[in-house]
Amino acid sequence: MATLIKTGGEKETVYPHDGKYFTLHELYKLIDCTLIDIISLDDGRLMVCDDEAKLVDDWEINLEATELFRAGRMTHTEFREYMKTLTKNENIFFIDASSDTMDCIAGDVLICEPYELEQ
Repeated sequence: MATLIKTGGEKETVYPHDGKYFTLHELYKLIDCTLIDIISLDDGRLMVCDDEAKLVDDWEINLEATELFRAGRMTHTEFREYMKTLTKNENIFFIDASSDTMDCIAGDVLICEPYELEQ
């Protein structure tokens, strides 16, 4: 059993067609895309999302998916500071066009257990 989280916040419980594993074709159809990204979440589940969701005009942030994605992760600012401690160079400059507010998930996503994806 997996959960489809729509951009508007609606949730739907979904099951693989064969009762065991989601196929790649099923994933494409569920989140309406042609290229997926699989992200490990803090709680051990996987998030399947459209890899190109931010490339369309007027893309929408999926707030719940973004919250799940950010759980347990460093912000960009924290990561830059962490990298500075590893290099032991306070004057190091990181080129980063993004900001913490840009670290988000767009479009519909599927949240599932690792064993639910076809091997």
